[in-house]
Amino acid sequence: MSNELFPVPADHTRKLRELYPALQEVPEFTDSKLIDEELRFVILYGSPTSPIKGEDSVRIAKCIERAFKQGSLSAQDKVLYAQGKFPDNVRSAVLRMRKFNPSTRNKAKEATENVFNQFVQILNTDTNNTKITELDSDGNSIESTRGMTLDELKKWSEMAIKITSELPTLIETMEKGFGMHQKIKSQEGGNQKNIDKILSEKITLDE
Repeated sequence: MSNELFPVPADHTRKLRELYPALQEVPEFTDSKLIDEELRFVILYGSPTSPIKGEDSVRIAKCIERAFKQGSLSAQDKVLYAQGKFPDNVRSAVLRMRKFNPSTRNKAKEATENVFNQFVQILNTDTNNTKITELDSDGNSIESTRGMTLDELKKWSEMAIKITSELPTLIETMEKGFGMHQKIKSQEGGNQKNIDKILSEKITLDE
């Protein structure tokens, strides 16, 4: 999985703020401050994980080529950009982009995915065939598989209801992806399930 922060697609068919809604929440990146092409330049030039490397003048030229549609940046503006003389809104956004910590954001993304996976595991618990760890008279741990008792089932049901109520917020956070490149894969007929399939499964609470 790539760890690039806010990857910029080669084409302009979708706005970056549509791909990464979290960008709209940062004052320097809102659509009132930057047009989409300027935002593309800001990410390509300012992101700590930008794939465009090299000397500054070369990087700027490559960023302009990828960020702006042909003819949308005047010859005069290109000269100013090449000299590092960006418009104030672009300069402020570049400085803000440089403050992003991809390592921290990736850890947050992975932690959120871990919480989601644990939630799913709890929701998909087979209450009639659950692994239980208990202590024998000597204090040794013994694992067994049995149906939940009424008390255990009550506690699990309360937890499942709470988890279900929190899932929409968690999924929204996951889909934003903290700006990190993220793909959730699914396999037809395999053990791995995508989010929509998991959430569409019925959870049956034994009576």
